[in-house]
Amino acid sequence: MRVLQLATFLSLGAGSLSLLVPPSDVLHTDAKPAVDDHNLSPEAAAIAALTQSVRISCESCPFPSPNGDGEVASFTNTPNDLVLTLGIDPNRRDTITLNGKPLFPTIYTKDAPKPYTVVQRSLVDGTEFQVPADLDLFIESDATGLSRLRLHVLGVAGWKTRATMSILEFPVFQNKMGEIFIGEVHVRPPTPAEASAVMCQDNFICRWKAYLYDAVHKMAEKAKTMRKGGCRGKKHGHAAGAADEKESHGHPHHHHHSEGKEHHGHDHKWRWFKWVSIVVRLVLACLVIAAITITIGLFFTLVVSSFIHLLISTWMFVRGRACPARRQAPVDEEEQGLMSKEDESAMDAVVQDYSDELPVYVENQDKK
Repeated sequence: MRVLQLATFLSLGAGSLSLLVPPSDVLHTDAKPAVDDHNLSPEAAAIAALTQSVRISCESCPFPSPNGDGEVASFTNTPNDLVLTLGIDPNRRDTITLNGKPLFPTIYTKDAPKPYTVVQRSLVDGTEFQVPADLDLFIESDATGLSRLRLHVLGVAGWKTRATMSILEFPVFQNKMGEIFIGEVHVRPPTPAEASAVMCQDNFICRWKAYLYDAVHKMAEKAKTMRKGGCRGKKHGHAAGAADEKESHGHPHHHHHSEGKEHHGHDHKWRWFKWVSIVVRLVLACLVIAAITITIGLFFTLVVSSFIHLLISTWMFVRGRACPARRQAPVDEEEQGLMSKEDESAMDAVVQDYSDELPVYVENQDKK
C-alpha cells in the first residue's frame, strides 16, 4: 500500500516538473544580448527606454482651419489639446528631443532648426496639425548630475497662450559617460510666481518682483513642511506590516531606510542646504533691487538738479538783457546837469551869510 502511494507521488512530481521545463525551441543560442540597464531598477530602465507623449489642454490656442489646398487660411475657436513628445535620441543617448528636435542639453540646441513644433489636436473630430510653438525651458541642476526641467508653452502658431497654462516638469539624470535618462513627466498648473514671470516677458522690474514672490512662496512651503515633521512632511513611526508601510510611504519600505539616524540626518542636511540657498537668493535679490533703486534715484536727482540750474541761468540771462540801464555805472551829478557851478557858488554864499548871523555860544550864558 505504501509502495503504491510512493509511486503515485513520484508520478505526480514528474508531471509537475515537465510543466516547468521549457520546450527546446525556446532555448536558442542566437538570442540578442540583454540591454544594458546601467544599474537602474526595472521601472527606471523602462521609463528611460520609452518615449513619452503628454497632452496638455490649451483653452487659449486658436485651431488652424485649412483651405482647399491644405494650407492654413484662418483660425477657429475649436477646442484642442497640444501633444508634446519627449524622447531620447537612440543614436547618441545624450540628447533629449522634443518632437524630434534637440531640447537638452542646451549645447545641442544652437544648431537645431527653430522654432520647435507641437502637434495640435482637435477635440471635436481628432484632426491634427503640426504648428510652431514658443517655449520657455527652465533648468535646475546639481553636482550629482540630476537636473529638473520645467517646460512652459508661451505661444502657439504666433498666438500667445495664457499664463495659467499647464507646465511640464520632469527629472533628468546624466551619468559619467554622458548618457541621459529621463524620468516620468508630470503636468501641473503653474504657481502664481511662474505665471507672473510669464506675463512679465521682458519687463525687468516685473520679473524681479516675480522672483521675490517665488522665493517667499518657496520659504512658506518649506515652513509648512517642517512644521508637519517627519520625512517629507510625514509623521515619524514604523508601521506593523508591509501593507501599513505602503500606506505610510506610498511604496514598500526598504531595509536601508530603517537605519534611521543616518538617513534622516542626510535629509535634514539637504533641507537646511535648501533653506540657505533660498535665503541667499532672497538677500541677493534685495541687494540688486536696492542697488538699482539707488542708481535710479541718483540719476533722477542729477537730471533734476541740472534742469533747475539751467532754468535759473536762462532766467538771469534774459533778465539782464531786458534791463541794460541797470548795468551802467552811476555818473556824477554834474554830468547829469542837476546843478551848475554858479548855483553851487550862490548856495555857498547863502550858507556863509546865514552862518555869520548866528549868535556865538558862550558857556554859562543863561546864568548871566
